Amino acid sequence: MKNEKKYNVYIVSNTGIAVALIGENMTPKNAEQRVMTGLMRIDRANYFVTDVEVGSEIDLKHKKEVIE
Repeated sequence: MKNEKKYNVYIVSNTGIAVALIGENMTPKNAEQRVMTGLMRIDRANYFVTDVEVGSEIDLKHKKEVIE
């Protein structure tokens, strides 16, 4: 497990705006489990759950959206 990538998990509206960070700095396996849990708890007609690599362009965009 050397230098395994880490992921943040977000709930994102269908408009593409992140509304919540539900998992931070997670291993791929844990991020996958968090995505599945998130999918069971959201309104899937209006939101989706996604995992993105920590520090990636989309991660930084979503993190900024959640803070605002």
